[in-house]
Amino acid sequence: MGNIRDAERTKKAILEAASNEFAEKGFAGARVSSIAKRAGVNVQMLYHYFRTKENLFKEITARQMESLEGYAARSSIDPLKYLSSRFRDNLQYLDHFRMATWEAAQWEGDIPEEDARKESTGKMIAFVESMQRLGGYPSEWDPRLLFLALHALALFPIVFWPVTYMATGKKPTDPEFQRMWAEFLDDFSRRAFGGRAD
Repeated sequence: MGNIRDAERTKKAILEAASNEFAEKGFAGARVSSIAKRAGVNVQMLYHYFRTKENLFKEITARQMESLEGYAARSSIDPLKYLSSRFRDNLQYLDHFRMATWEAAQWEGDIPEEDARKESTGKMIAFVESMQRLGGYPSEWDPRLLFLALHALALFPIVFWPVTYMATGKKPTDPEFQRMWAEFLDDFSRRAFGGRAD
């Protein structure tokens, strides 16, 4: 039993170290030797459990998708509060979105966890469609494109934080910026969609 627990602890340490390394440096920039050092194991042990850096990246992506379970359903069902709610929710997953940004810039090949990610995206598009049916959002807009626009508003300041900093002098982790952006998103929603749901 001790060996099983030790193996689980070792794998957990490797995954945590790799998650930090990938979030900071991306897939291409991450080094197996650096991950092993962070985890306090030797490189051979890392390869014993995961065989390749690609497998390690895919395992982390799979675990992140598990942690995002219910993400699509957690935001406010009020279309006028959806953007600020989604923005606040996104702040809880900074490493996930950093990895996703690196992935978009560097990853080549099949998309890790593509089916699970399509399912999660489909749930968010279905939410947008339901808001269109209820009159909260314009029904004539393609719900897939509307989803992308809403998602961009709630996510851009987080993943492109240098632009946020240059524009406002604040990082997205700054509580003052979070307050300002959430208020802006609520005001934007009232002005763009406020007269639709009666």
